[in-house]
Amino acid sequence: MFGDRFYPLLAHLSPWKQSLFALALAQRQLANFCLWSSLAKQDQGSTHFANCLKQLWYYHQDKFNHIDLSKALAQFDPFVPDLEQEADPEDPSTGALLATDAAICLTVAYDAILMHEGNEAEIASRASLSAAILVARQRAEDFLDDEALRDTAEVDNEVNFQVSLLELLIKAQRDPSLVHLILKSSTKDGCSNIGLTLTEDLPYLHADFYALEVQKLKAAAAQGKAATAHKAKVSSPYGKVPRGGRKHGAPGHKLKGRDN
Repeated sequence: MFGDRFYPLLAHLSPWKQSLFALALAQRQLANFCLWSSLAKQDQGSTHFANCLKQLWYYHQDKFNHIDLSKALAQFDPFVPDLEQEADPEDPSTGALLATDAAICLTVAYDAILMHEGNEAEIASRASLSAAILVARQRAEDFLDDEALRDTAEVDNEVNFQVSLLELLIKAQRDPSLVHLILKSSTKDGCSNIGLTLTEDLPYLHADFYALEVQKLKAAAAQGKAATAHKAKVSSPYGKVPRGGRKHGAPGHKLKGRDN
């Protein structure tokens, strides 16, 4: 659906760019995850998903940060949907498939830093597109083939966003202003990638929840210090990644990519 050039271009992105790409797609699926969390009575799931988003946005904005990404992801892991425990994992009305796609994007956004293998952006791309395709088919009266799917609003918006995001990242330099730009585009109108909007005016629906103050960042950077208050173990795209990445069986072990 993206053509032969799209995924190879994603694969050539550096680890921090692949992480940002996946993070933006995860952010756009926050409301999707919240839907499942509410239906499944996993009330804390949305909070932990939003917190994981926040920690990684902070991480990319502040190159001197000391945020322990493994710890943040571990706190979210208990709230990842387990499709094997669903009565009907293919039933779109439960929201489980949408939440799984969202969790995949969030997890690989972390993996691009913690245990980069080079395909994290592609995994996120396919997962986010899967959510758009699922909803497009659910809303259609007739079966949609690939050509018809491409013309639906859900898939068209998803493809256009991903292409624009890739074009922005290809030649980009690492800078907080870039992160702020991507963050704002990912939280625009408070809508998800399938047009889902939460009825409550929650703080984590807005860019301000995830953005660090520019002046605070500049002042801290001038002193070579972190703008965040976190003092946990360092594992940074600006420094060394812990050897071996995440341990076997760590967060994300339940997640598997879905076919589009």
